[in-house]
Amino acid sequence: MIRFVDPLEDASVEGLNALAGQSAKKEDELLVAYLAQLAIEERCSIAPDGVTILWSTIYDLQEDDSHQDVLHQLGLPAAGALRPVLDSSDTLADSTFEILVDGWAVDGTEVRVLRIDGAIAVLQDQSWLLGRSAWACYQAIKKFADRDADHRTQNENELGWGSIRQLADAAGAYYRSPYLETTYVLTPQSIRLPLQKQETSFGRVVTVEPTFEGAPSGWLKAFDGFNSVQPHYDLTSSGLGHVRVVVSEPVRKVLNVIKQEMPGRRVAGARAERFIHNPWAFLGDAAREVIKEEEFEEDRAGIGAIAAIFSIAPRIDNSRVTQVDLLITEHFHGGAARTERESFSTPAELQRFVQSIKSALEDERPRFPWNEYDLTVDGNSASTLELAQQMLCLWENQPQEIISFEDIYEIAGYSNRIEGIGVAKAIYVPVFQKETDDEETGWTPSDLTPMVKVTLTGHEGSVLIPLTREWVDKFQEQVAAAESTKAAEVRNESLPTPVETTQARALVDAFRTMLDGQEDIKKDRPRTPSKDSPKPEKILVKMNFSDIDYREERRLTLALPSEASPSLPKCLRPAIELKKHQLNGVAWFQHLVSRAPIDCRGALLADDMGLGKTLQLLTVLGSYYERHPNASPSLILAPKSLVDNWAGETEKFFTESYPKVLVLYGDELRKRKQPQSLIDERLRQRGIVDLLIPDWPGSAKIVITTYETLVNFEFSLARQPFAFVVCDEAQRIKTPGTQTSIAVRALKADFRIACTGTPVENTLSDLWSLFDFVQPGLLGSLEEFSRTYRRPIECNTEEQKAALKQLQEAIAPQTLRRTKQDISDELPRKYFAYRAGEDITPEFKERLDQGDRLLVPMSSYQNVLYLGGLKKLRDANQESDSIKRARLSFGALHLMKAVCAEPYCLPGMKFEIAKSGYETHLENSPKLAWLLKQLSQIKAREEKAIIFTELREVQLALFHFLKEEFGLKPFVINGDSQNRQRYIDRFSESPGFDVIILSTLAAGAGLNVTAANHVFHFTRAWNPAKENQATDRAYRIGQKKDVFVYCPIVATPDYPTFDVRLDELLKAKDKLANSTIDGSEMEVMLNGSGSDISKSELFAAEDGAEPQRRFLTMDDVDRMDGTRFEIFCRFLWEREGYLASITKKRGGDGGIDIVALKGRNGELLQCKSSLSDGLGWDAIKEVTAGSARYQAQHPGTLFRRIAVTNQTFTKGARSQAEANSVFLVERNRLEELLGKYPVDNFEFDLEVDRWIAWFQ
Repeated sequence: MIRFVDPLEDASVEGLNALAGQSAKKEDELLVAYLAQLAIEERCSIAPDGVTILWSTIYDLQEDDSHQDVLHQLGLPAAGALRPVLDSSDTLADSTFEILVDGWAVDGTEVRVLRIDGAIAVLQDQSWLLGRSAWACYQAIKKFADRDADHRTQNENELGWGSIRQLADAAGAYYRSPYLETTYVLTPQSIRLPLQKQETSFGRVVTVEPTFEGAPSGWLKAFDGFNSVQPHYDLTSSGLGHVRVVVSEPVRKVLNVIKQEMPGRRVAGARAERFIHNPWAFLGDAAREVIKEEEFEEDRAGIGAIAAIFSIAPRIDNSRVTQVDLLITEHFHGGAARTERESFSTPAELQRFVQSIKSALEDERPRFPWNEYDLTVDGNSASTLELAQQMLCLWENQPQEIISFEDIYEIAGYSNRIEGIGVAKAIYVPVFQKETDDEETGWTPSDLTPMVKVTLTGHEGSVLIPLTREWVDKFQEQVAAAESTKAAEVRNESLPTPVETTQARALVDAFRTMLDGQEDIKKDRPRTPSKDSPKPEKILVKMNFSDIDYREERRLTLALPSEASPSLPKCLRPAIELKKHQLNGVAWFQHLVSRAPIDCRGALLADDMGLGKTLQLLTVLGSYYERHPNASPSLILAPKSLVDNWAGETEKFFTESYPKVLVLYGDELRKRKQPQSLIDERLRQRGIVDLLIPDWPGSAKIVITTYETLVNFEFSLARQPFAFVVCDEAQRIKTPGTQTSIAVRALKADFRIACTGTPVENTLSDLWSLFDFVQPGLLGSLEEFSRTYRRPIECNTEEQKAALKQLQEAIAPQTLRRTKQDISDELPRKYFAYRAGEDITPEFKERLDQGDRLLVPMSSYQNVLYLGGLKKLRDANQESDSIKRARLSFGALHLMKAVCAEPYCLPGMKFEIAKSGYETHLENSPKLAWLLKQLSQIKAREEKAIIFTELREVQLALFHFLKEEFGLKPFVINGDSQNRQRYIDRFSESPGFDVIILSTLAAGAGLNVTAANHVFHFTRAWNPAKENQATDRAYRIGQKKDVFVYCPIVATPDYPTFDVRLDELLKAKDKLANSTIDGSEMEVMLNGSGSDISKSELFAAEDGAEPQRRFLTMDDVDRMDGTRFEIFCRFLWEREGYLASITKKRGGDGGIDIVALKGRNGELLQCKSSLSDGLGWDAIKEVTAGSARYQAQHPGTLFRRIAVTNQTFTKGARSQAEANSVFLVERNRLEELLGKYPVDNFEFDLEVDRWIAWFQ
């Protein structure tokens, strides 16, 4: 605890700020300001007598980069390398057994420690802060010593020592007691469950292999050697000798369930499905603390998809059901997804599916098998069943209609479909061979021989084949033989050219269907990879003849009538007047809602930040419930920091007659949580333990909660029907396959709304994920989408531009996008400051040109420090190791950024006023001096300002000078804590002049700071979109004054500074993001916000500091370590057209370094860099052993196994590679690829930067 000399009258952040203002010492003032920041971030607690910070929090702060430069404010001693020296009394079998900290040592030499105060070791002449591991070990030993008599048994002693031993080893403890040093006890607190899956005649069988971190060899054999779980297992380890595994009580309970409920560690049928879906329910309550969710997800990924979400789509022609499609989207571990389509061609087939899903719902099963899939039962399954039953009833009872072969042949749309597919896929059309040349139109097929006209790849014109059962049977045998031998082609005497095996299978399936109309044989044959083809072709096949026609028709159907006007709720406060664009938005939404759910299921609201998205949506909901008072409630999902914002807006804009709002968070959530004692045992057995009480919404019509609550209470929320589901800051669901993304798709809703000002950030896949929620299936599969579409700035060919136009037409009917430029007449002006000539007084423009800057001359003091940073950068560029070079370069750039911002706040240094005084400090810190001068003028106008900087030490410096200069004690807000809006409200409500300090991160979402109309970017963001978002905290609906934006740039005529170069790059990146083909705002949106500016992009500015741009050679490749060689290989495979990613190394990569995907084909790479020639067959062994795991994660992908080296393999290795079907890429081939795809050192270093961050 940090104690106060005098009790604090107001134990709050405001009280701390007041205390800072009373302090006569700058050090105390900065300390109190820092404590106020920690309190806002909920990292400490305030009491009248002091502030308490947990030691665990201290260690967390040490590991947080943003606190590195300010943690010294707490006055903690330096960290010491103290290691505990451990001894013991008696043995583990004795009740008197104790573990003692018998001393402390540094580098093997004991030092005298007088006492331990918390985590501080007090020595004779100094104090040291214990390392986290040493402190944790010391605390565990203290707790062990305080155990009562009931916990002094041998088993408890072994459990305690096993836990402490791990902490002691992590702390590098020394052992005075040989007994302790040689006694190894493993006490696993968590276990993993690797799985094996086997299909048998009795159904699916899953085998589990329980293990734990550090499990010695022979553990599983020892576990299987007993009929019941033993208290301990004695094993022999090659590295440690005798090891005892002591089973803790929670682990014992889980292992006991495995023994009793899973004979031979196996489980089958429906019980296997329940176990795979929710092992915590199957294995009992203890499993929640024993099995980690992320680890089980990885283990489960080894046997297939995490979830398979399904829906049905009827095909209607002339008011008749002709076919019903089953759409299945499989989600895999890591976020990958794939959508497949199966078809029910007869009512009997659909009846079988209806019965399967009905049984699953009645039995409350989490999933059920369908052909080769395990379909997930979610919140939409009941409505899917209802739709399927309706379609089945219509299909079975519709009047029979004779369909002649002429009808099939002469349907105009059928030929449109064929033209859309092109020559890349076999196309079939039924025709007839006439006995005469009669061409009259009224002939009948009763006496004609059935034929099929086939267009084959590689053959001009069409081929007519007699369609007889004998020929089809023979052709099917030929296809099956080709599939079994993995032959690439099928040959038949009736075909003039060989047919690819995949296309031949499609042909024979179609022929069989035409012949007998019996059950679709597709579901009985093994799935073969489909041929990669452009998306427009695939969509034409899948979307009723013409994808474009369908979308046009849908768009016309959804167009807002010109005479449409919004219906405003009566509960809207009289003083609230919606702006024109908001009225249009309300009318647009109400029109789409009126067409739901038949014509559409939702919409994307992509308005620019600050245009009142919240008010528009709340207005739509208020009006809806006035017209439909008995409708189901609606759900609003928002980040934790915005929940209170939504609730507050309902009170601000609407009267008490607004539909009742429930904030399902905090106390309200706890009150509605169902006690476990009142949950049916059968539900608990199935893991359904986090539930809300029955009728939990009560009379509430609008429920506001967080995404985390949705995930935690997914069962209760999925069972509840909703009228609307609104996803605010919908970037949270942009990654398919995550828990949040899957949970939000499981909700039952009449209308879904995704709300985000940046629907595209870095890739168009973000947009796909949003529309997969809003209108599932509209944009096809993720794989097809990613392969087909490019952002406008990436469209280089006419084909890509045509695809982009097609994408815009597809999303336009359900996308509402307005920018501030669109409503400029409804907002005040926004001006940017710059300087002309030598005049230090800024001038203002509404749009800056490339050369316009707000320059602040660099001081001589800064110049000396900056030249030191340039030297560090030059030295870093001489480093040959890319990873080390990247780290050193980042440190140099960080130093130069800090010099430009505030030269007394350098990295790793404590902020202090210049020793020669206040005036000298400001003379040496020109940006700070300039800022204070501008704030003086703002104070004279009694206006407010925001200062943006993410550097915490600079934040403290600003706090100090604002207090000294103006008597202010500004709030400093970092991050997105839920209570941040409360401090912003205090700032907004304060009269007259005031300043608030924000980090760019805190400005990311939902903040409204319209009380300020001056925005200072004291340090710049690394992305223009993020900087614009920060500015828009003030420039938004509700701002009454013109907004002035200042970006002071420290500059010198001698060289381009960090500030100057960053400004150039920000402007260039902003210009690129606004580059379009046709000038539309939709294209600007699709360009996305882009990635942050990279270190390599900054290199070119530093006068002579950048390395020469050159192409890599094989000599460079030979100097690469393993990590860089993997990055290099990934780079080349990406150039070859693959979507390539490096595997995670945490927990092992399973023998595969790179997974490369291209359509249905893929390559698994094991990369070996070496300085010497003649590599053995380790790479072949690893890629062979590891391929099964990744094949299971990507079912349907045909992988080739590859071993890559910069040298050559031995003759023996080549022999093993041939025997195991492993393709070798050696030095010569690698050199060919490098010549084909030249890589320069700048772009390679950029890749290294990006992947290093990913590895860490």
